Amino acid sequence: MTTSALFRLAILASIFLSATSAQAADGCSSRGGPGYRLTNGKCVGWAQHEKHKAIGDFPIGAACEHPNGCGLETADGVKRLERGEVKTSQ
Repeated sequence: MTTSALFRLAILASIFLSATSAQAADGCSSRGGPGYRLTNGKCVGWAQHEKHKAIGDFPIGAACEHPNGCGLETADGVKRLERGEVKTSQ
């Protein structure tokens, strides 16, 4: 390989690594989900989010990872979790 080809390969590798590490750092909100994680360690999808809205609250153990906090619009009003907050009780 020539020096030019190695240089291009190094640049592409650094762009790829920086893009993937940025997504991982954002947690559950990085792929367009509601931004919180359940106690089983999995991110909540929009279908599960709708179920939580129908129940009227975040489940116990839900942990917010969205940079702007997590909101859940219920019949009783908007419930909020701030980034890093974990719901500990009903």
